[in-house]
Amino acid sequence: MTRFLWSTYIVLWLLVAILTLLVLLLYRQYGRAMLPAKERMQLAGLDIGTSVRQLVIAEANGAETRIPLSGASGNVVLRVILLAASHCPICASLWEQVGDLPSEQRAVEHWWIQSGEPKDDPAPQGWRIVSDNTGSVQRALEAPAIPYAYALDTSGVVRAKGLMNDLDDFRDLIGRASRGMPELAVTLSIASKEEVGEQWIG
Repeated sequence: MTRFLWSTYIVLWLLVAILTLLVLLLYRQYGRAMLPAKERMQLAGLDIGTSVRQLVIAEANGAETRIPLSGASGNVVLRVILLAASHCPICASLWEQVGDLPSEQRAVEHWWIQSGEPKDDPAPQGWRIVSDNTGSVQRALEAPAIPYAYALDTSGVVRAKGLMNDLDDFRDLIGRASRGMPELAVTLSIASKEEVGEQWIG
């Protein structure tokens, strides 16, 4: 073969490889588009394994508050971070229900991050409430929708994520996050309201 033929042969196979890759990417995108909305949301947001060591609450005046998320706290082995908003009707419904969760899961710490107007109603039992008027945490955590939650271990690593519409979604989130965490499976148990930690309102 002449040098010209060898060159065109190599270019041809490069084009075939590129086209094959593009077709596979197209099939992947099509497959994601065909998923139910809830399952698509589990593919969005921060990747599983991403480290989130702190929450940075940015105020409109430029001030910042930093809340660490890495490090153990008592018997806690998992933190659920729920991103909610004042304009969200599902969030308003969850506010009335989620107080049941901490009594079921002693080893899980629950955080409600409220963007927009802060909540004036009494906080759900056992939840830590953080007001984030500007929505800075929601943007930093790349929440694709509201209400959206991440489950983080005590190192601040994302173990599970997803859209939260009801209490079963929270239980499923914790179940997925607990895979490979035998210490969580051992310590999950029913606790009385008196055993649930005090709330912290920021």
